[in-house]
Amino acid sequence: MDKVVVVVGPTASGKSDLSIKLSKKVNAEIINADSRQIYSLMDIGTAKPTPQQLETIQHYLVSIRDPDYNFNVMEFKDLCKASLQKIINKNKVPILCGGSGQYIYSVIQNWSLGKVPPDPEFRQAMHSYAERYGAEKLFARLKTIDPLKAESIDYRNIPRVIRALEILNQPSQLVTEADPFFDNLNFLIVGVTQERSLLYSNIDHRVDQMVANGLLEEVQSLLNKGFPPTLRAFNSPGYRELISYTTQDITWDDAVSKIKTKTHTLARKQYNWFKPNDHSIHWFDSSRPNYSNDVHELVQTFLKS
Repeated sequence: MDKVVVVVGPTASGKSDLSIKLSKKVNAEIINADSRQIYSLMDIGTAKPTPQQLETIQHYLVSIRDPDYNFNVMEFKDLCKASLQKIINKNKVPILCGGSGQYIYSVIQNWSLGKVPPDPEFRQAMHSYAERYGAEKLFARLKTIDPLKAESIDYRNIPRVIRALEILNQPSQLVTEADPFFDNLNFLIVGVTQERSLLYSNIDHRVDQMVANGLLEEVQSLLNKGFPPTLRAFNSPGYRELISYTTQDITWDDAVSKIKTKTHTLARKQYNWFKPNDHSIHWFDSSRPNYSNDVHELVQTFLKS
């Protein structure tokens, strides 16, 4: 079986830096599994690897779509397969790195994914139901039909709940079969974490750095290029808040504060995907000096086994 190293964890925990260090030591290439780093022109706010890092180590699935492209987990899985095949054919080690739980688990659990087109009437009916009875009642419907799927969705995320129900409402032949390619891979999952207050402090510092590095200018450039403020891609922390600042809906200090708070929330949600008590994940505290040496030792043992 071909071996794949997977690096997961919350935002700002050090996943990218660790993956780059590992790549240099074990002759690896990196596949991005961050749902926002997929998009071009969104470099600062999504904390993409630097141009120097991208030049040093081959990365896949970074800046491959325009911000107005409706990218999804099914397309990610297909592109990830192609990237894995390229790396394996070069006799190199694939490192799948990111914090987007859906993307990661679609690969390592070999999800069967729905090719279900949008159903406007169904969506409208579900939105009306949610408005009348509340998000929890809508979520309860999903939990009754598919409790496993419900575990992966925040009940407050009404569009995602509706999409899950929409797929379940369609004929079963519209769901793809699991791809045997992924069943023939052996995954080592490395989790990168930190004590919560330290992680939040790192997030706040990184937001300040993003702002200093020109995040506002990046947002203004996207708007000047004609991308509408309502884009789904702009749900990533930093973009929606600074758009509100440019329209004078909130102050600068409020915008920066909201970015930090939203990123804290993102980190908590990522821990719902990558649980600290999940024994299939080998967790490492990235605040510990030289922790990457221990990760390297684990990876070397895995690759030799």
